Amino acid sequence: MDDLFSKFKNFILPAFILIQILIIALRKFIDKKKDIEKRKKWDEYAKRLGLILKETHDSKQPYINFRISNYNCYLIELPLSGGIREGLACICELKNMQIDKNFSIVKKLRLREKKSISKRFGPTTLNIDDIYTIKGDDENFKRKLLNSRVITHLLKANPESLSFFDKKDTKSTLIPEKADSDKFLLIISGISHDYNKLSEFIEMCRVIVRTLETI
Repeated sequence: MDDLFSKFKNFILPAFILIQILIIALRKFIDKKKDIEKRKKWDEYAKRLGLILKETHDSKQPYINFRISNYNCYLIELPLSGGIREGLACICELKNMQIDKNFSIVKKLRLREKKSISKRFGPTTLNIDDIYTIKGDDENFKRKLLNSRVITHLLKANPESLSFFDKKDTKSTLIPEKADSDKFLLIISGISHDYNKLSEFIEMCRVIVRTLETI
């Protein structure tokens, strides 16, 4: 028993400690690499938009501030549904606008089975379609917001979701700067490193905000 304890103390315990140190070092290396990649991505966002890249005081998270009409808007990074990957989110302040706070558009995946011409022979394929679910209490608001121009840009930019919130919601913690407005628009996209989709996403946000001005 003493011999076993001696082996554990002299070999197994130091080896275990060394493995833990290596795991911590590897984790820090991976996190640092992710931070570098994230910074490069946001530097490219700012460069393509011709805007200044900022970061939050507390968490040092990068964000970009720009304006649509007279409203402040912010580009930030948010986890997509499921939290597996990050998405690009646009938050816009809405002042003196009539909105349906319960209105939302959310993209969902639908698995569709496509059978061969002959039911007895041939392969059966499984297709994945993107469909949108639309919710809201005010039908008039829904009808005016989803005009043909907005629908066209939505289908082109293919965002993950569109919704509204106010300062009473927990979503208000997402705003990187002090905001004067009580109402906000939140649009999330999964463009990631596809920089060519960035301009489509921003233009879609502009069209939606300018449509809201007319409601």
